[in-house]
Amino acid sequence: MIDYEAFARELAKIAQEAEAAPAEPEEFRSTRGRRGAAMAAGGIGGALLGGKVFLDSKDPTKRYKGQIKVEGPNQTNLHKLVADDKSLYDKVLKQGPQGVPVENVSHIRDNAHFDPSKGKSGIIRMGTGTQGYAPTLAHEMGHADLHKSRLGRVLQNKGTMIAGALGSNPIVGALSGGLTAQSDNETVRRLGRWAPAIAAAPMLGYEAGASILGYRRLRRAGASKQQLRNAMKNFTGAWGTYGGGAALGTGAAHGVQALATSEDKLTPEQRAKVQQIKAQQAAEAGA
Repeated sequence: MIDYEAFARELAKIAQEAEAAPAEPEEFRSTRGRRGAAMAAGGIGGALLGGKVFLDSKDPTKRYKGQIKVEGPNQTNLHKLVADDKSLYDKVLKQGPQGVPVENVSHIRDNAHFDPSKGKSGIIRMGTGTQGYAPTLAHEMGHADLHKSRLGRVLQNKGTMIAGALGSNPIVGALSGGLTAQSDNETVRRLGRWAPAIAAAPMLGYEAGASILGYRRLRRAGASKQQLRNAMKNFTGAWGTYGGGAALGTGAAHGVQALATSEDKLTPEQRAKVQQIKAQQAAEAGA
């Protein structure tokens, strides 16, 4: 089981060791108290926004296949929230993790991802829709920073990425709830209801961690207050696509299991009435 408190401590350590940060400019100090509130609010508001982005997707049926391949769902709308300053992108690019190349590619279009399987330190690939967008680059660099930590690699790997994709799939969620609905063991039924959320938990953890580290990189690169606010919108909204997906999977598991076990909750008289109606319907169908 992953120790998320230990992960939080490791995250703070990574942020300190990534590179020595200069003294925080005076203009950023006033935002310090609002960052935690923004991240917390993003968990709720971002989930709603993420659900809308998912439903508005041009090709939602390929979302999960794409998530396994490139780590994140299609976030076209989120990447177009603002037109980012190209100079900030260049600054973030220059202060990126040592030994982690950044490659511009055309085959993933509106997405970007960190691939830990390439080379010793991995590689960051930026799709055509994200090239020049500093928050996305900073977020992917956050993934690269996490990869340097052993605990980060436990939380962020191909297995947890696939598990997160499955946990966010409502079809898989429905199967999880349905296949465990008739079990006599309440623990099995409960596990079936919550399996999607459990599977998606590591993904939600490392995505949030990458965004926190990415925010720090933007701040070190000299991002303005407006750019930091725009980045926060992107980070919380993008995290919401993952949170919204996990909510869909978990909701499907709960809903299907509730439907499958609804007849079991009837009184003997109600159950007899149901059986009588079913028998009548069968007789009418055979007539």
